[in-house]
Amino acid sequence: MEHWLSGFQDDIRGKMVETKVVGVTFENRQSIIREMRVGERVILRREPHNCHDRNAIRVDRETGEQVGYIARHEAAGLARFFDTYGQPVSAVVTAIVGDTYHDSSLGVRIQFTVPDVKPNGDEFTTLDWEEFDDDRF
Repeated sequence: MEHWLSGFQDDIRGKMVETKVVGVTFENRQSIIREMRVGERVILRREPHNCHDRNAIRVDRETGEQVGYIARHEAAGLARFFDTYGQPVSAVVTAIVGDTYHDSSLGVRIQFTVPDVKPNGDEFTTLDWEEFDDDRF
């Protein structure tokens, strides 16, 4: 199966994408994920000074608790759009995956619109909550 990012290239701006959050087993993130719900809004923030990945895109709850990151290979293709946009991007949790059995890890899937800036410089909103189809949740 071809990765979603490879088919878009420069046409990715303004596209809605869904992806998993990585790094969810570090620090206290599993206990944070246990409190999360499908349909919850999360915030995506660039971390250009991250010592492990200069393209890092961090995923936080609205409370500021860190959930994880966008995968490195995806962040490499997304970082320039986030940088151009210049502000955090809203996303929504589409799934909490895994089990709560002993030694099992939970995971998170999110959906967001890749930031876009119109040619005249006017910014698009990244996710219009009035138009978002939340009947799925």
